[in-house]
Amino acid sequence: MLKKITTYIKEGLVFYAIEICDTSSDKQYHIIEVIKKKGELIISKEKTITKVEDIPSFIDKKDSPLFLCMNTKNVVTKLTPLNSNKNPEAIVHSIFPNLSFDNFYYQISQTKINTIISIVKKGEINALLEKLKTLKLLVTNFSLGISNLTAITSYTQENQIYTSNSKIHLENNSIVSISDLTDKNNFNIISDLKVANNSILGFSSVINYISKGTQNLTNFSAISEDLENEFKNKRFFNLLLKSFLILVLSILVINFLIFSHYFSKVEVLETTLSANTINKEHLQKLKTKVEKKEEFVNTLLSAANSKSSYYTDQIAQSIPNTILLDEIRYQPFVKPVRESKPIEVKSNIITVSGKTISGHDFSLWIETVEKLDWVISVKTYDYDYNSKNTSNFSIKINMYEDEE
Repeated sequence: MLKKITTYIKEGLVFYAIEICDTSSDKQYHIIEVIKKKGELIISKEKTITKVEDIPSFIDKKDSPLFLCMNTKNVVTKLTPLNSNKNPEAIVHSIFPNLSFDNFYYQISQTKINTIISIVKKGEINALLEKLKTLKLLVTNFSLGISNLTAITSYTQENQIYTSNSKIHLENNSIVSISDLTDKNNFNIISDLKVANNSILGFSSVINYISKGTQNLTNFSAISEDLENEFKNKRFFNLLLKSFLILVLSILVINFLIFSHYFSKVEVLETTLSANTINKEHLQKLKTKVEKKEEFVNTLLSAANSKSSYYTDQIAQSIPNTILLDEIRYQPFVKPVRESKPIEVKSNIITVSGKTISGHDFSLWIETVEKLDWVISVKTYDYDYNSKNTSNFSIKINMYEDEE
């Protein structure tokens, strides 16, 4: 897993390659996009364009490796039999005597049979690299001619490989000769993958880079190393920048969610506080009423010898916690008291009014009162809902007549 992560950071999963070749009228740029998926390489896109300025529109991921294959008529490639000479400059001079290494780049690829030598003027490569840089394209590495084909010759069973302008003849997976290509629409079979002739050099550059295969001898290894380091630094910076932005956005989202969570809680608390303030005022009023009623009850209790005190005492003792009395009237007036009018009372009657928060407890209380030995009957003549949990009630208790 760590190796996969490290590889992704260094190079990613998408690769681009450009082969530059000549036609009778102008240059052509054969571009491919290669994707690494489940350990396999897939050519996802390929296109041929004639203007270098159009290349950036094809490359979607600018921080992916980009390989340049210089295969124009100015690149001279020759084959020579394999020899034991290990000095690359001596090998080049054996084919190109008196070549100035100050003015030319060379690349040497060796097979089991032959040595492939490609040369090109430095000015052509340097100008192209600068042009691509102005287009904000950073080349990871470049190759000359068919040098990188040696990376894929072992993956084909065919006796030839077709490039955009040449037919490469193989023997025992080694390049033995090069001839001009007459048919421009050819395909190559590389490990069961069908690769067009215009894409084969670019694809072989990708294979060579990923597999760390053919180590070609060049006089531009320092430039290649600088290009690769610059690419890796750019990719690392872009990944770091993206990761930082994702981290910042994640923190902002988390902060927003936390803020929203606690803001909702604060709103609930404020609402609760407001409701509690109202309830506190209401409770204070109820407390005042309760104190008055307690005073009234205490007054009734103080008259222990009176029947009214006895009756109200028994009623009070039977009241459950869910019932709060507002008023008890012993033998209430028939009519309001008026001047010059006789006072009439309802004999043997007690009226009780109050509030209850439990209809069930209220019903049980009525039954309890009805069982008192001095009670004939209990009648509820008023019962209505005051709020969701509270109901007002009024009852009338009929008593046995007093004995003289």
